[in-house]
Amino acid sequence: LQPIGIEKGISIINHINPKLPLIVSDHSKCLHILQNIIGNAIKFTNEGTVEISADVDNKFIHISVKDTGIGISVENKPYIFDEFRQADDKASRVYGGTGLGLAIASKYCNMLQGKVEVESQLHKGSVFTVTLPIMPDHLQIDENETNIKPFTDKTITPPAVSLKPVKGKNILLVEDNEAAIIQMKDILMNDEYNIRIANNGKEALEIIPSFVPDAIILDLMMPEVDGFDVLVSIRKMKETSKIPVLILSAKHVTNEELGMLRGNHIYQLIQKGDINKNELLGHIRNMVTMKNTEKTDLLSLNPDLASGFGKKSILVIEDNLDNMETVKALLVNEHEIIEALDGLDGLGKAKKLLPDLILMDISLPGMDGVEVLKEIKKDKKIQNIPVIALTARVMNGDREELLAHGFDDYISKPIDNAVLERTINEWLHGN
Repeated sequence: LQPIGIEKGISIINHINPKLPLIVSDHSKCLHILQNIIGNAIKFTNEGTVEISADVDNKFIHISVKDTGIGISVENKPYIFDEFRQADDKASRVYGGTGLGLAIASKYCNMLQGKVEVESQLHKGSVFTVTLPIMPDHLQIDENETNIKPFTDKTITPPAVSLKPVKGKNILLVEDNEAAIIQMKDILMNDEYNIRIANNGKEALEIIPSFVPDAIILDLMMPEVDGFDVLVSIRKMKETSKIPVLILSAKHVTNEELGMLRGNHIYQLIQKGDINKNELLGHIRNMVTMKNTEKTDLLSLNPDLASGFGKKSILVIEDNLDNMETVKALLVNEHEIIEALDGLDGLGKAKKLLPDLILMDISLPGMDGVEVLKEIKKDKKIQNIPVIALTARVMNGDREELLAHGFDDYISKPIDNAVLERTINEWLHGN
């Protein structure tokens, strides 16, 4: 991380005393915590310093990372450790990434019986403090689990995974999220692959002429040149026309996009979430050891590989957990459900995941449903997504008022199963 700081013109100052006591913990997870916290500080600091220091008491070590970066606003501070969240959408557009690094650090700290806390002022910088026990009461780490949210295997089952390590194969990882890159490199190093990193689609296309890989691991959601563009370009090149590609993405793949992926030598589609590390390694081993004559399109030959993909996605913004569970139970078999428990979270997920339809409660904490709708209608990327209000207001004139605000339709609470199904079908399928 030191060279990254130098390239950006900021100073990284290390105040850690090498004589600090050793701690009993999981080395790999401690490393990932520090990489993500320090990497995050560098990423959001354009000038000034990043200072790293440590202190110890009788039971804990406290490691602080202080930066002079963009800082975090009071209203966004509660969400910074959420997955796929950054301080705000503007930061996401300017600095890139999907906001996984801090979520990973927080999750790992909890696993190690510690915690991570933040103090911050907008435009003045932040101080993240990692607290870990010197000697934990007990430490049970599942070595097969990455807990990295990127990876979830949606019952996608190609041939039985290989248990035999592979060495020396070339892998091109195309991923714009720093946390996901760190975790994938850690996984791939087990098999001693030759790994090249492309931080975006444009960089991937620049690398490939001089580094023809045995397989590509590809994210779909990237700025400028996305994963679909990369796939189209490499299939036009003779050298890469049949290279197997494993798709890792948080994007909800539509039927149209799924059709585009078929016939393009996609080995597997994996939705970002949780996955067993050994299973992922096994899939990658199978992919890189296939003979050229075997490099047929598994996605086309086996429709089960796309199980769960191609469904219409519905973002449900609802702070009442009972109502959320009701909607999920009614819709989950036929649709991909995205959950958000407040307006700000829902707005962020709408912009990042581009659902096919939004179901939204009106009375939400913080930013209510009407405010969220106003923000949705301002954004050209999502302003045409149908938004249906979920409301307990059923008085005369309420429907007209909601439609005047810009909602496409409304469903009254308590939710009637038939009404919900009929309304969803009308807006998603026109029937």
